[in-house]
Amino acid sequence: MQLVRYQILFMIQLVMLLYDIFANAFSEYLGTSNVYMLVIYTLQDLLIITAAIALCLEFSSTFIFQAGLVGVVLSKFKGALISSAIYFLFCLGIHAWSLTVRWTNMMAVPSSTGYFLLFAAQRTCELSLC
Repeated sequence: MQLVRYQILFMIQLVMLLYDIFANAFSEYLGTSNVYMLVIYTLQDLLIITAAIALCLEFSSTFIFQAGLVGVVLSKFKGALISSAIYFLFCLGIHAWSLTVRWTNMMAVPSSTGYFLLFAAQRTCELSLC
């Protein structure tokens, strides 16, 4: 029973990761309307939060965590939690900046140096999650 639960949870997390990659790759092409872009970005941010919550729930089901050694579990997976939080902040920033620039004119392309640096940081940070 435990193995099936972990397999289902793994498949759900894999689907969330694939949607994240899909949203990053095709959001510019599928976003013909501001509302579509907003929905794609909102769903992506919600799935990132859901994946982090699922990771924390997986921690709580381990024997080490249940034995009271929370510090041991958190020290082992601190990198995963921090990279997930940083990636979420990068995504939130790039989504807000992109929608702010394009809200009045859908054909406007964000072209500032700060936007491109944030864009590159967000895409680079995505690789650490895969």
